[in-house]
Amino acid sequence: MDSTFIKAYSRRNLDNRTGYSDIESRVGRAVKAKDLGYRLHLAVDVKSELPVAMIVVSANENEKKHSISLFKKASEYVKPKKLLADSQYSANNLRETALESGALPVIPYRKSQFEGVRGILRIDRKFRSHGPEKFKVAYRKRVAIERVFSRLKNLASLSQHSLRGLGKITFHSQICVLIMLLTAEAAVNTHNNEKSRSIRYFAN
Repeated sequence: MDSTFIKAYSRRNLDNRTGYSDIESRVGRAVKAKDLGYRLHLAVDVKSELPVAMIVVSANENEKKHSISLFKKASEYVKPKKLLADSQYSANNLRETALESGALPVIPYRKSQFEGVRGILRIDRKFRSHGPEKFKVAYRKRVAIERVFSRLKNLASLSQHSLRGLGKITFHSQICVLIMLLTAEAAVNTHNNEKSRSIRYFAN
């Protein structure tokens, strides 16, 4: 699981924290600096690289605040074996929730957590993983969600909108995710139809 920033269609208010024409947007962490907008939180299946569950909130809300809700939402549709997330999600309650559901939490500990303790997963400033090999191997698969965000933005136009308000941004995000899912379904159906035609051809 991870989240991505969606820029608001508004300028900042005088308080420099809220939106002028989009009063529900908030200033929060964007790509390189803080900006006005929202965050799309996604749970993704790393094998298919398709979204399983989503939550949209204002950009100033911390990832950990919605992590358990997102995990439980995703668990209604799939039975996760592992929970992969970056150090922004490093919290004991999320790890405990994952373990209770039978999923192994693969979440790097922050530098300030368990200082000096060895044998736990950590990520350095150059994004290199350190710790047990099985955790390092599993954590590399987290890149799947980055590819999903890239496709949502570049192919489904997630970042291109002229909408205001959490409800409209949520609906826009849902449409973008639906486009991705329907495109994947169409690709599978096309492949199956071509395979079926090939079988009939060679059978005749």
